[in-house]
Amino acid sequence: MKRFVLFTCEHASHAIPEKYKHLFTNKEKILLTHRGFDHGTKELGKALGKSFNAPVVYGKFSRLLVDLNRSKSHKTAFSEMTKVLSRSQRREVLAEFHYPHWNEITMLIDQKIKAGFQVIHIGIHSFTPVLDGVVRNADIGILYDSRRKKEAAQSIKWQNAFRDQCNLRVRRNYPYDGKMDGLSSGMRKLYSQKQYLGCEIEVNHAILKTPAEIKAMEKLLVSTLKSVLDF
Repeated sequence: MKRFVLFTCEHASHAIPEKYKHLFTNKEKILLTHRGFDHGTKELGKALGKSFNAPVVYGKFSRLLVDLNRSKSHKTAFSEMTKVLSRSQRREVLAEFHYPHWNEITMLIDQKIKAGFQVIHIGIHSFTPVLDGVVRNADIGILYDSRRKKEAAQSIKWQNAFRDQCNLRVRRNYPYDGKMDGLSSGMRKLYSQKQYLGCEIEVNHAILKTPAEIKAMEKLLVSTLKSVLDF
């Protein structure tokens, strides 16, 4: 079966639309932390998209406005800054920012499946080295649904490719479980394994601190993923 590769970066931006900036008065610094966006993912997405000649769908605003890697009704879709909005205002935020992102991805997947492709979707994320006082013991995480055998096999192959090419700590379904609520889990409800394989890569901010480190990670992700997908 022909394969189509799709990359997404849900948390690529820390921007806030002008209409909602008042909600972040005196909280602008938070937008520049891991709570506001995933540092380095925009650059990683660009490099992967170019290397695989594949589309990359970027989130255009901060996850603190609405989290594009959560389903619309999830309790953490809205942050403490935006939960103060009325129900109708939250519906407006979903309609303007959340639905278009998910709809664009769904339309791409639908088009390619109808054309006879299997879609390989890679979500690109990064994580803070310490959360709530707990040190994360990994440099890279590969998230997937362990109940889907093809996703598991692809993720194990990717982990092995990393181990062959670097000395970084690469763990599966860490620091999050790939089955948790998110974009990939939402797509799994719509498509079979034959149609869609979803995976998320998580990179520790500690190894993305400088442009040189980001560039090195770009090369590593491209190289390992090419070996996994036989490009």
